[in-house]
Amino acid sequence: MTPWEEYTGMLRRLDDTRAAGTAVATAAGHRLTRLRAAFTSIDQRVAERADELATAAGDLRYPHPRDPAPRPRDPDPDLGTPDTGGPDPGDLEAALREAAALDDTARRELARATDLAGLPPLLPRAGTRTRNAAVYAGWAAVALVAQWTLILAGPGHGTDLFTIIAWSVCGIPTLALFAGAVTCGFAASPRLRAAGRRGHPTERSLALGGFLCFVALPVTWGAVQLLT
Repeated sequence: MTPWEEYTGMLRRLDDTRAAGTAVATAAGHRLTRLRAAFTSIDQRVAERADELATAAGDLRYPHPRDPAPRPRDPDPDLGTPDTGGPDPGDLEAALREAAALDDTARRELARATDLAGLPPLLPRAGTRTRNAAVYAGWAAVALVAQWTLILAGPGHGTDLFTIIAWSVCGIPTLALFAGAVTCGFAASPRLRAAGRRGHPTERSLALGGFLCFVALPVTWGAVQLLT
């Protein structure tokens, strides 16, 4: 091989090496640009999620969430350069993926909490009449215990027959109906009311409650008579 051929071969190898280095530097530059854009996107998503959390706390009547210590936001984070180096891009990409996954989880959990807050606290998936029936049935059971206690123990403590009948037939069931109606108001009121439902009266199913509270004693009285 002549000296000229060696010289031209060396130039070609040098040119190939320079081209390969330029390609690597260009790819690294593009990668850093994507990382900077991803950091900016994550920063914006975190800020949006903080605003959504503060709004949801106000809507749900919870204390305003405490903000973390303020930190200066660097619009151009130092991720290094292809020439000077910097953090490992692989580690940065993994951290960004984890941050994005955490943000998605926070968004889903916030949406789930908001959905649950829009449901009644008692039997949230049940219908209004079913929920009210459960409330009145519970109070009717409490009233029934009080009625039978008065019927069985009242005469032994000097209570006259009129008082026993009046309270057993009218007084105690009326108190149970009133307590059930009040309970239905709390049990059917979600923490977060829909905008279209604000100011609307709560359905209390008073006829259903009256039936359950006033019929419990006659039904059990008849059952006792049949069994005895």
